[in-house]
Amino acid sequence: MTSPQHWRAHQTEYWNQVAPQYDSLYSTAWSRAENQQVIEQLRQLKCLRPNSRVLDLGCGTGLGYELCSQAVTNDLQYYGLDISAEMIAICNQKWTNGQFLVGTMSDLSAFKSETFDVVISLFSAFSYAEEPANVLKEAHRV
Repeated sequence: MTSPQHWRAHQTEYWNQVAPQYDSLYSTAWSRAENQQVIEQLRQLKCLRPNSRVLDLGCGTGLGYELCSQAVTNDLQYYGLDISAEMIAICNQKWTNGQFLVGTMSDLSAFKSETFDVVISLFSAFSYAEEPANVLKEAHRV
């Protein structure tokens, strides 16, 4: 079993390398359709609406921000969290209305309880969680 520090270092290095071509991995309609459906369901359930406070765990280069802002016409308070500083740098270049932070999804201590209306994790990002049970606990808390 690897240590948490080793896991984070490995994930950070990998996603920093992937960052420049990340968007091209999800450029087909097929790859976006599943996540668009999730966002549309959240909108229909009124979990995602104008002025929603959204936390996107493993936000990558902001594809989730793009889907959310299209669903509610850019009128939301969006926070993206990713382990890769390179991914966050791309987010900051692409999107001026979101808040993008470097960090792990298993540590949401920077956020007070009940800060967000909805917490999402799209494009299989949750499958890379270091501590899935803790991520769910923290997502519920915030």
